[in-house]
Amino acid sequence: MNAIEMLKQGFSQELPEDWADVFSQISSTPDVMDGLPVFSGTRVPVYIVLDYLAEGMDVDHILKDYPGLDRNKVRAALKFARLLSSLH
Repeated sequence: MNAIEMLKQGFSQELPEDWADVFSQISSTPDVMDGLPVFSGTRVPVYIVLDYLAEGMDVDHILKDYPGLDRNKVRAALKFARLLSSLH
């Protein structure tokens, strides 16, 4: 079972419909970055974007450093973090 599947199982309520977009933007497989949640189609871990944001970097800076990402992926990272925080 990958990290995304474990996260979905740990959430006791039904996920709102807009979460489907989050899980289309973020994936986790054992053969990519040892199963860390990454942005789909990339090898960029979600935590990298969250770290950038926590350090005060703006979205344009992130997109410049990681041109394979877009604003939707950054939004998905924030929603993903919100979901993770709701589990604790």
